[in-house]
This record gives sequence, C-alpha cells and structure tokens, in this order.
Amino acid sequence: MRYIEEDWLRKPPSATPRSIPRVEPRQFLRGTKPKILSTDWLLQRCAWVETRLTLRPGMPGTKKLLDRYADRLVCVRYLYDEAAGVRLKTVELVVEKTPWTGKPRHPRRQDHDMVAVQIAWDELVLRAAVKEAGGIWRARQRVWELDWKTVRTLKIQDRVIAAESAQQQASGKHIAVDI
Repeated sequence: MRYIEEDWLRKPPSATPRSIPRVEPRQFLRGTKPKILSTDWLLQRCAWVETRLTLRPGMPGTKKLLDRYADRLVCVRYLYDEAAGVRLKTVELVVEKTPWTGKPRHPRRQDHDMVAVQIAWDELVLRAAVKEAGGIWRARQRVWELDWKTVRTLKIQDRVIAAESAQQQASGKHIAVDI
C-alpha cells in the first residue's frame, strides 16, 4: 500500500507514514516478499522543499528530540514546502559507531599547482623537454619547477618531491629522495 501525497495532506498528523519502512512479520513466515510502505513520494516532495533552519543538539527547538535520541542526535532540520504549505521537521541520527583508524590524506593537486621535480644532470633529453615545456630551474634547491599538468603530460609524477624537501635541500640539509 502506498500513501499518495494528496492522502498524506488530508490525513491527520498521527496517520502520516513512517520514515522507516514497515514490514509485516507474518510475511517472512510464509516465504513471500514483504510489502514495504514506499516513501518515494517523500523523496520527490523533498526535492522542492527549502531548508531554512538547521539546529545542533542542545539549541532551542531540539530539547525534546535530544531527550528522545540522546547522543545519537546529530542535527534537526526544518524544511519548508511553500507549494503545499507544509513544514517538515527532520532529524539526522548516528546509527552506527565503529572504531576507525584512517590513513593520512594528501590533498589532491590542481593542474595549475607548481611542484618541484628532481632530474639528474646526465638526463639531458628529459631536462631539455622540461625546459621546453616552461620549467624553471631553481639552482638553490637544485630542482625544476613545473605546473602539475605538465608533469603529468611528461609522465614524471614519480620524480616530484615535497616542498619541504626542496627547502631542506636549499638550506644544506640533504635528505634521501626516492627517484
């Protein structure tokens, strides 16, 4: 059975569909597919609503929900549908909490970002290609400076060194860099 949006608007608030699909328990015993109340109409309707207010737990307007959901409450949102003249109150909840140890993220490079590239003196062909592509030789750091797009075009991403490494080389503190 589906609730049609016109029916939802006519029914009292106590008869509105639940946000979590309801399944009849006896249907599992019979081996038939359970009937789930569809909430597609709500998703379609939410495409036209405007979020005007987002409240964090503890702010005025969240006290009852904070009592009900406790630490699981992330935020409360008020959505307004001017066409139907309806205000929806939604909650964002934490449903699972598991331990996680993440890897350190490295920010992605943009095409115009300048990077330091290390090229050996005996690699004359590569040095000439970098120079022709607009590379700048930084003598103090002993590196070539290129934009990331050119580095990718020349396929020399593995020769890029961190900016900190280039500065340490300039200060006389040489560190080993895998080339």
